[in-house]
Amino acid sequence: MILIRDIRLPLSAGEQQAYEKALHLARIPRSRVSHLGIVKLSVDARHGQPKLVYTVAASLKEEGEEPAYAGASPSVTVRGRTDFSVENGTQPLAHRPVVCGLGPAGLFAALLLARQGYRPIVLERGPALEERVKAVEHFSATGELDENANIQFGEGGAGTFSDGKLTTRIGDELCGFVTEVFLEHGAPREIAWQQKPHVGTDLLRGVITSIRREIEALGGEVHFNTALTGFERRDGRLVGIRTTGGAFPCEALVFAVGHSARDTFGMLMDSGLVLECKPFSVGFRAEHLQSEIEKSLYHEAAGHPALPRGEYQLSQHVENCLLYTSDAADEEDRLDLVGSRIIKKKRINNRRKKTTTYICSINILRSRQKTLR
Repeated sequence: MILIRDIRLPLSAGEQQAYEKALHLARIPRSRVSHLGIVKLSVDARHGQPKLVYTVAASLKEEGEEPAYAGASPSVTVRGRTDFSVENGTQPLAHRPVVCGLGPAGLFAALLLARQGYRPIVLERGPALEERVKAVEHFSATGELDENANIQFGEGGAGTFSDGKLTTRIGDELCGFVTEVFLEHGAPREIAWQQKPHVGTDLLRGVITSIRREIEALGGEVHFNTALTGFERRDGRLVGIRTTGGAFPCEALVFAVGHSARDTFGMLMDSGLVLECKPFSVGFRAEHLQSEIEKSLYHEAAGHPALPRGEYQLSQHVENCLLYTSDAADEEDRLDLVGSRIIKKKRINNRRKKTTTYICSINILRSRQKTLR
């Protein structure tokens, strides 16, 4: 894929003009192009009259020709496929590796192990996706919670019930590998070049089950409704695990249980394993009038039909503080303030939009407890 950046056009221009200028900058004949798409559209409003700034993606009919266009202009680059490979160990395992959890981390860990021929065993305390969707819908309709089949637990993890946005700011090259796997399993083609790729909830669920079926087709096993309950160790080494579905011999365990399995973390601590707190980030939503945001960003040009919706982002590093607005439940009478103690709470009212945000200052519990309850 060829990316052509910094294509500046007036507000009166459209996507076709952006494509034409991109091909001109990259010196690509239109006849060689198989697809064109807008990767990013931003606005430069620093000098009075706003300009549209495009990044365009071009795919050629002959993919092997793409590197030849990389030097056509400083704004032209070629994005190749992510070269990601895993080297197998030198000593064979006596038993198949076990992956605990079938959220994003567990799903991709199991997929890579299966592709390397290890035929992993996957444990998921929640149900398969179809049954899980029914449980979540039942909870929404009746308030009756299944503690192992909900927003947090089940095939795909918590993100299964998101709207399918594939957004991250980490900039890791492995993001390209994740995108390629999603494309292989039915995600829409445009996620390969969009700045803010969006799969959509319904498609995302199909992608997740398709990845799981590849794991199974390669010899892996997925045990739903099966939670990890204990370890078997000998001479300081893992030799087996205990689960609600029975015991398994195991010397290699991938632990990918997410953040809500409090009973499992309690079991780890009771087993004498050392746990370390990890810093985390959390976001919240503050609503403003869209017109006020756009006046601030675009000035006199605010409201022009060619301008994208205005948006902004703020971040702040704060010690021992959490902004919390979620209502995700996985236990009766409980929300997901995991391992945290609320110290004070402040209510902020938004008079313009009639919205309320609660700011909760907390202390992170770092002592060794029997459980994290």
